[in-house]
Amino acid sequence: MRRRLTQAAVLCSTLTLLAGCMAKAPNAQIGQPAPSVKPGGNDVLGLVTDQLEAGFNPHSAGDRTLTTDIVASLTLPSVFLPRPTEGTTSQTTDLDSTTWILNKALVRSAKVTSKEPFQVTYQIQPGAQWGGSPPVPVEARDFSYLWRVMMNAPEIDTTAGYDLITSVEGKRGGKTVVVTFTRPYAQWRTLFQHLLPSQFLNDIPGLSQLQQTIPYSAGAATVRSVDLERGQITLMPNDKFVTGARMASDSIRIQRQNTSDQIAEGLRSEIVQAGYVQGDSLTPTRLNAVPGVSATYVWRPRQLVVSVNAASSLVGGQPAVSRALLSLIDVPLVAQLASNRLRSVVSGDVPAVAVPHVITVPPQRTGVYSVSPNEREPGDHGIEVLRDAGWIRHERRITTPQGHNRALVIGTVRGDVEALAAATAIADQLSQAGFPAIVQDTTAADLYGFWLPRGKVDLVLGWHTTDQSVIASVSSRFHCATGDTVRSAPARIQSAQLDPLASSAMGNDYRREEISAQISAAKDHQGSDPQTGKTLQVLRAEYDAAPTKEAGKHADQPRTQHVQQGSRGANASGTCDPELQALVRDMRRATDPQPPAAQVALAKPFLHKIEQRLWELGLILPIWQETLLEARGARISNPTPEPLETPSLGFFYNVSQWTVTPTEQEKAVQ
Repeated sequence: MRRRLTQAAVLCSTLTLLAGCMAKAPNAQIGQPAPSVKPGGNDVLGLVTDQLEAGFNPHSAGDRTLTTDIVASLTLPSVFLPRPTEGTTSQTTDLDSTTWILNKALVRSAKVTSKEPFQVTYQIQPGAQWGGSPPVPVEARDFSYLWRVMMNAPEIDTTAGYDLITSVEGKRGGKTVVVTFTRPYAQWRTLFQHLLPSQFLNDIPGLSQLQQTIPYSAGAATVRSVDLERGQITLMPNDKFVTGARMASDSIRIQRQNTSDQIAEGLRSEIVQAGYVQGDSLTPTRLNAVPGVSATYVWRPRQLVVSVNAASSLVGGQPAVSRALLSLIDVPLVAQLASNRLRSVVSGDVPAVAVPHVITVPPQRTGVYSVSPNEREPGDHGIEVLRDAGWIRHERRITTPQGHNRALVIGTVRGDVEALAAATAIADQLSQAGFPAIVQDTTAADLYGFWLPRGKVDLVLGWHTTDQSVIASVSSRFHCATGDTVRSAPARIQSAQLDPLASSAMGNDYRREEISAQISAAKDHQGSDPQTGKTLQVLRAEYDAAPTKEAGKHADQPRTQHVQQGSRGANASGTCDPELQALVRDMRRATDPQPPAAQVALAKPFLHKIEQRLWELGLILPIWQETLLEARGARISNPTPEPLETPSLGFFYNVSQWTVTPTEQEKAVQ
């Protein structure tokens, strides 16, 4: 649910980066000392980015910018952390076999304590607490709250593992947590990442407090201030964090700059020490030209995809139609427009524009699973299929034999710049092919909780995360919730109105009014409409045959057969295809109890069949695996000098322990 703000205000200058340039966020923790900034000193660690916007929920793929991942890693603790690996292998290795390290700043122990039923017991550190005044202990209710969030909140990207939990029980004053599962789950160490403070975040449907900041911390840092208008976040050491290593610097400042020239100047002047940038095609050249700076592209753990809405009456449940529609999309071109880069740009081993070729496995890990891509239908054939289905262009709308008279609607989350760019390009391509399409943006809660379930949009441009195992990712993305696990709709709809072009009722009404006007004109011109040349007899026959407003309303009613009910989570398309569900279920049953190292071989035959079934259904079209330009200066003092990375954070995984090496002049002053 990203919300990139419009650039209505002048950005802070590089001098302002040191001076402050901030307004205190409404939910920022109070009672913290003001940041101490020594001119030319090494107390402030400066990071620069062009990814600083509203939306700080680390469990929402749409919010998962590197800014969110960094802030969440410093404030929202995880039970286990992935072991850093060398260079880009953090993204190309098999995450099913990732080594997970117990986070002893949060828990003293975590282990399987019962095989029947399968139970895991966590012993929380007595001193683990959420900052505030007074501080609040981290307890079992925080584990229970996160479980409910993952299963009930809209736009949450992971359910695998959480869907097997039957209870989360607190003992010994809440400092012991017993989690019971329906069956053995070997990947239990991947659960309970980024705990949320249950006492302060009670609105599961929206998690609205995470829209502007992360207001409470049980990690090494606390969010001192967030100023989205000026583009700055300041993090300070969390003085309530007593169970782990203190943040090494006096503060971390994350500053937004929008051009590669500004970012390069910040690194050149050493006001900032590192950066992570979407940038454009010239950004790597500019940054690598700065003395002492190294900038290379790295994989980011999320992928932009087109999902066909199974509830759409226009395209849902019609595999031939949806496959034909997706065949009209020029994916490489859309990926370049979404990333604002050319595919020819090179900086390191990771491509600037990575186009996925399979649905189930991200491009950086296809070598592990060897899933073969299906050949897409040629665009000319797609046009023929749609015309054979009765799709006819009438001005800016599409008419069908079922009574539709509207444009295709592509939904995006408001403020998601990359998704909006992709959606706009796709709408242009479909319109040019003869099938008018429009883009409608709204809040994440409305899109996933209202528009998609009610069939108001036909396609959706959104993100899914790829830093979980492939098995978990596929299981989450195509899981069909039933009964009590159905996600509830949001309590309040903020923007339920759609463009009139999205309504068949209005389209049919407009068409009948148009014919009626032509009939009137024909009566005044000797029985023939002067504009079309049609006679009264022909026009009256067209009027009688034209679908009514009520027929349009009926045509736009959402589909319900094999469609996910309630708000959408990881399963953005909402498909409940029985054959696909059976494949996912059988894969889970075969792999869940097995050691992680054995799961890949067991999963491969299922993944091949799942990939084939998804292609047959015409539900998903991957657009772009996000890559990001990471840049570091020469003055970062890192206690781990080797180039280690983790999937979510890259080389920023231990940013809390970074300091800035003083210059010789600064040493002399000291």
